[in-house]
Amino acid sequence: MPTNPEDWKYLVISANYLQGLYSGKDPYRDFRSLTPLKRVGYSMFLYDLQSPEARQALETVIQVSTEMRNADEAEPGLR
Repeated sequence: MPTNPEDWKYLVISANYLQGLYSGKDPYRDFRSLTPLKRVGYSMFLYDLQSPEARQALETVIQVSTEMRNADEAEPGLR
């Protein structure tokens, strides 16, 4: 991830990640309750990170992703 998420204005999420396909902990779950700004094709969703709800959802993504990465580093090969 880029180093300073505070500078981000938008986030594009693949439908696969948005639906939790690749992760048991589902870091993108909070974005499902938000209306995307735009939809690109059938599978990419653009979110405006200027709203407090989207900003909080991004914080959840970062927190859960960091926890998952730390768990992988502590015990590689379990996923």
